[in-house]
Amino acid sequence: MMVLDCDLLLGIIECNKRGLVQSAKWLSELNHGLSDVSLKHTGKSFENLHSGIASEEYDDYVLAKSYFDVREYDRSAYFTRNCSSTVPRFLHMYATYMSKEKKHLDNMSDHSIVNSNSHVKDFSELLATLRVDHGQKKLDGYCLWLYGVILKKLDLNQMAVQIYVDAINAEPTMWGSWLELAPLVTDKNMLQNLKLPNHWMKQIFIGYTYIELFLNDEGIKIFEHLQTTGFGKCIFIPTQLAIALAQETRKRERRREHQVNGCRSHNLPYVPE
Repeated sequence: MMVLDCDLLLGIIECNKRGLVQSAKWLSELNHGLSDVSLKHTGKSFENLHSGIASEEYDDYVLAKSYFDVREYDRSAYFTRNCSSTVPRFLHMYATYMSKEKKHLDNMSDHSIVNSNSHVKDFSELLATLRVDHGQKKLDGYCLWLYGVILKKLDLNQMAVQIYVDAINAEPTMWGSWLELAPLVTDKNMLQNLKLPNHWMKQIFIGYTYIELFLNDEGIKIFEHLQTTGFGKCIFIPTQLAIALAQETRKRERRREHQVNGCRSHNLPYVPE
């Protein structure tokens, strides 16, 4: 549990530094749910608060992050445009992505349709940068996640799957990568053949993906086990259990309705023309 605690704290810090507020929120909720478990915080996670930010880029990063947090994405991207250390570099690309997305949505009429061609044009420069950096193995787990997001948006799902797997292996506590990967998994066989790290978060992902695939019995078993190993008060776990149980209830009701309708059809008298 000590390793889990350090992983969570480090994940929260790293996601917050990069503006990944939803993943930070999810990890924070998971961490809060473990509050009854006796854990001793170590200083290592907190020492990472400023890691990945070069000292000469720190002022630019802080300003850019403040702009990002209030959704002024162009300003955020501008102030990190010359940064090369990992965190400001990610923030620059993420702010660029968010700016393109915001403008794309703002320019849409009520009846317009989002299509891949317009997204290709919007993201062409950023996609080219990510592709080059990926070829040169310069992308960390967070940048790999962003690369996967754009590939997925362009319906390049096969490439996106591999990029998300790479992202997860690089940064297992980046929940966003697991979450984006799940709907791209088409069946149980594909899930079992993904080359994922032997990390405690893998079981949460497998349970979640089973439920996404409507393999509710398998998902329920995993989440019930997680409840007995300290995760019982983590919001995500009972929520997934509730979803799986509701899906199973609806499945049984449809099956019963089908059987009743079948019996009624079978008992109808034959009426000649």
